[in-house]
Amino acid sequence: MRKLLFLLLVSVACMIKAGNNNPVKYLYQGADTAITDFAAKHKILLRTNWVIYVDGCVDDTMKTVKLSIGNGQWFDFKPALKPKEKMSQFFKEKPKVGKLANSPFGSMKELEKYKKENPKKNTLVAVVSLDYSRSLLLNNTSTDIDVYTDDSFSQSLGKGECMLVTKPANADSVNVVVACAKMQPTVVTVKFGEVTDGGVPVWWVVVAAVFALLIGVGVTIGIIRFKKKSADKSNKKKAAVVGANDFKLSVNENPPSLFKGYEQRIGKQKQIICLMQTVRFPINKAFWDNYIDEIVRYYGGKKSIRKYINDNLNPNADVQLSLDLPVTFSTEEPRSNRDAWKKVKPGRRVYWVKFIAPFVEPDSQIVSETTSQQSENALNDANDLVVCLSALLPQQQDGEGVEVLPENMEVNVSKLYGVYESLKALVTTVNDVLAKKDDANNAATQQLSKLENHYKNEIKQLNESHAKNVQASVDENDKKWREDTKKLRQQYDEAVARTDEFEDKYKREKKEKKKALETINDLNATIERKDKESKEYNTRLVFYRSCSEYAALAVEMFDTVSAVELLASRLYNAYVKNGRDRDTFCYYMTRVSRKFLSSVAQIKNLHEVYEAELRMLAATGLVPRNGWIDRLLMSQKKESMWTVQLQAKLYRDVFEQYSGCAVIMADEYAYMMGKMLADIDKDIEKELIAKSEHLQKLVAKLGYKLVYARPFTSITMYDNVENTDFVDLGMVKDTIVEIKKMGVAYGTKNPKTEVTVQQ
Repeated sequence: MRKLLFLLLVSVACMIKAGNNNPVKYLYQGADTAITDFAAKHKILLRTNWVIYVDGCVDDTMKTVKLSIGNGQWFDFKPALKPKEKMSQFFKEKPKVGKLANSPFGSMKELEKYKKENPKKNTLVAVVSLDYSRSLLLNNTSTDIDVYTDDSFSQSLGKGECMLVTKPANADSVNVVVACAKMQPTVVTVKFGEVTDGGVPVWWVVVAAVFALLIGVGVTIGIIRFKKKSADKSNKKKAAVVGANDFKLSVNENPPSLFKGYEQRIGKQKQIICLMQTVRFPINKAFWDNYIDEIVRYYGGKKSIRKYINDNLNPNADVQLSLDLPVTFSTEEPRSNRDAWKKVKPGRRVYWVKFIAPFVEPDSQIVSETTSQQSENALNDANDLVVCLSALLPQQQDGEGVEVLPENMEVNVSKLYGVYESLKALVTTVNDVLAKKDDANNAATQQLSKLENHYKNEIKQLNESHAKNVQASVDENDKKWREDTKKLRQQYDEAVARTDEFEDKYKREKKEKKKALETINDLNATIERKDKESKEYNTRLVFYRSCSEYAALAVEMFDTVSAVELLASRLYNAYVKNGRDRDTFCYYMTRVSRKFLSSVAQIKNLHEVYEAELRMLAATGLVPRNGWIDRLLMSQKKESMWTVQLQAKLYRDVFEQYSGCAVIMADEYAYMMGKMLADIDKDIEKELIAKSEHLQKLVAKLGYKLVYARPFTSITMYDNVENTDFVDLGMVKDTIVEIKKMGVAYGTKNPKTEVTVQQ
């Protein structure tokens, strides 16, 4: 007894809890948006000013809203919010959406009876139940309504029109969205297979259900088990079975592009998961295309799926063919249409898969049905359809006509009568055609027989009366036949030749295509290698492109000094060629060269480090990562300061010393050698003077100021030139004999040039 009371208490509590779990109604204020449930692959078009049902209340802190239309599929909707937009702007709560007269009826007679008893009530939407799987929907509203079935909007029904609503494959109801007088949509649900209570109070029904549950629990379990066993046996006979071994788990392998959307990222590592179903195709090629049509419909009617299947299978093979295809799956148990989903565990996780229906071999008796029997069945089906449509028509009573139907319904009844009359005429026409066909065949047979006899008589008369003429005609016909045959043979040979030509052209193009593919493969390999090298470059090199111009000036400085040294060698060769004393020339040349080299030797890593990176920077804009330029500039975020920092660094480490001694060397070759030695090549001397002047300009372009003084000129001509020694060479007093050190100014540093003068 205590167990019985506990069960009663639990049942009542569950009913109360289920009855209180009602979603909140909202008016959608956003733009028309298509939403897809990625688990079940259902789609819905959410339209502006529609009443929707939200699981919970909408809050501005929410990013995703769970909504549905009527009692249909639930969808996760994430609106695209613009800056300063809130979630409450898209959803406006509407506890009352207006009155709507929605009346279910068991038959058209009940509808007519209701209208007579309630003449003042306007039935906006009437649902007339025909049987457990069909209902007639009548739209007596002033606007169009959208019929929502199979989790999608299938069609629009105009005002005053009607339609036949069948039970969906994945639900026991059809949701109809109706626009009421206030232009606020309301959801009407057409249910199938329900039994009305005949006006009994609801609480009596609840109490009766509870006691029926308690009393008949054992009987119900037995019936369910019996029906389940019967259904399993029936299903095993009628449908093919999909086993868990037919599904394979694919990890981190992207499916072909046409199957995008059938993979998911699952787990903490966000691995790409794809479930593949092994689909077996019929051996009988007569069912091949029909089964592929079913698979194409599974993938939403994509025509590319058919091409993919035909490319990956050989339909000419006489063995069982199979192909692994990706399928829709979910990590959560689906809420609707559960018969189309299968629970599998290909790995550690459990998945629900919406499987592809396997091929079912039709009964051999059905396959072997003759064409005449099929035609007879089609006619019988047409007659049955006429009978069914006739049953849907309202019956005339007491002399009343069709005008007793609801307002604007006479047009639809006319349509139904028109269909009825058209189908009866079709049946009559088909029967007449079949009868006439037999008569026409008999008449044609008789006519052919008459023509054959007439032909034989004509031939006989011609042979008897005009034997010679007949033979001549035969000969002429033979000649014409031979000529025509020759012409056809010639055309055939030409066609064969063109075919051979096309075949040769095809082979050449195929060969060229092969070469092109090889070239493409080589290019792809090159691209891959270049990509690797590019990545390698990124790890070893750094861009400082804005410093390239300044680096080019420094490199030009080094190259000009090298050019001066080369001109000095040419000057020596020209002097020796004229038979002059080479010892005296070598003395001065060696003195100038050693003076320059001893000064440059004070600069550490000049050519190995400084010059090498400057040349690379000038040519490419790149420098080695962690080189002296990268270490110098990497911490500076302002690109405009890169050149300034490089200028200061080079002055301090290189050009404060290098610029002065380079100009001194050029001037001594250009001006001193001509003073100390006779018969110096004047052309080469002019080139040396030009190089000296160019070096002076480069120093200025580098941003430095050269404290210039030239040999064999008066010291009084210059500022910031200091006399550090006196010699007596028999020259004019205060003449500069030698430049010991040339000052290079930069910033706040302003050194003097040191010289030796005539005492």
